[in-house]
Amino acid sequence: MEQTLFLNYNGDINGITSDIDLFTFLCDSQHIPNILLDIKINPVLPKNLPPQRTVLIKGVPNFLTIEDIKIDINNKFKSIYYIDEIIGTNNGKTRYVRIDFLNSSEYNQILNSGIISFDGQCFHVHEYLAAPKVLFCSRCNIPGHTRKQCDFTFERCKRCDKNRKEGEHKECLINCHNCGGSHVSTDFRCSLVQGFREQLIQHLQQHPEYLPDNAQIFIPSHFRQYKQNFLSKNLQNDKYHDVKQYRMKNNNNINEWPLLPPAVHDTLSYSKYSKGYLDDTINLQVHLNRFEQECYEAKQNYDKKHNAIKTKINSCLNQIQSMMNCFSSTIQRQNEMMYVLKASLNECLDIIKISNQAICLMMTKSGDQQYTKMIEQLTTIPFDERQATINKIFSAYTPLIEDITTRIMDAAQHLIINND
Repeated sequence: MEQTLFLNYNGDINGITSDIDLFTFLCDSQHIPNILLDIKINPVLPKNLPPQRTVLIKGVPNFLTIEDIKIDINNKFKSIYYIDEIIGTNNGKTRYVRIDFLNSSEYNQILNSGIISFDGQCFHVHEYLAAPKVLFCSRCNIPGHTRKQCDFTFERCKRCDKNRKEGEHKECLINCHNCGGSHVSTDFRCSLVQGFREQLIQHLQQHPEYLPDNAQIFIPSHFRQYKQNFLSKNLQNDKYHDVKQYRMKNNNNINEWPLLPPAVHDTLSYSKYSKGYLDDTINLQVHLNRFEQECYEAKQNYDKKHNAIKTKINSCLNQIQSMMNCFSSTIQRQNEMMYVLKASLNECLDIIKISNQAICLMMTKSGDQQYTKMIEQLTTIPFDERQATINKIFSAYTPLIEDITTRIMDAAQHLIINND
């Protein structure tokens, strides 16, 4: 158990402890004196407690507000420190709710019961497991090292990539300097941060001895092995633990290896063969263990490649879907333009037809014989036939475009169904 006290840049006292009970004890403001040696103490409490005192409730309907949940749960538990919705879990109908407890007895009570009820409904209670956090350098905003190890020349703004000490950077243009996306450089949507996090999780999976004792880390779904959603040092003491658990879980309906038949001659002595038989058994066990480890490594490699391929396929399908949407919008725009063009041509033909009739009428009333041949030429122009031809062309073009659009959307939907 370690405790550390130090002064930060503002002259405030910061405390670090590895004892969860001491940490939660000091998170209660009633346990901290208001004045010590004539010095007024203003404690700055953390927003959340560590995962060792946190539970997770899944599938809470959106019509249940956090205030209603607080009122109902506070009547049952007295040591609740924090209740709120977990950001990013709201799917429009339900979301996840996090609850922190100061008292370990109440935490164990609700976790062991596995169910909690409020507003006349029952919800399952799960253990909260924190995901691996990524450490960013406060100078260059790149993960993998600290400020002391950074050799960057200036403090880079995580929004606009410029010097943070020059100018105003509260509303500057957001442009990730890692991938060029429209987010800050420390956002988990960044491809560089996602790649670093993937490498971090894979390294912890290969070297769980780096984890603290009694620590559990949540593993995202696309990094899991054999549906294990967390990583712990205590569960990795045996390097074949995961393989054995996977085999025991999935071999319920498979018959065990049959026993060897009994010896035909019971009176035969095997004493002279016992040593050789023992050596062969040991060698066989060594080969089986080696084969088991190779199978385990092959399965890991397969899962990794399978997840990578699946991620690429999903990315390609999303791109195809976006292209299909662009095609559909473009074709719809073309149909609108063709409709406007058709209407404009018909209006022009009507205007020309009326103008032609007016000119012929004026020439006829003039009584001049030199206009007779010109009138005959103007009256023989087939305006109606040309207007019918234009309508026929556009009428044939519109169904063709609609058919192409339907086929494109059907193809995109077929790709998505096959991928699922």
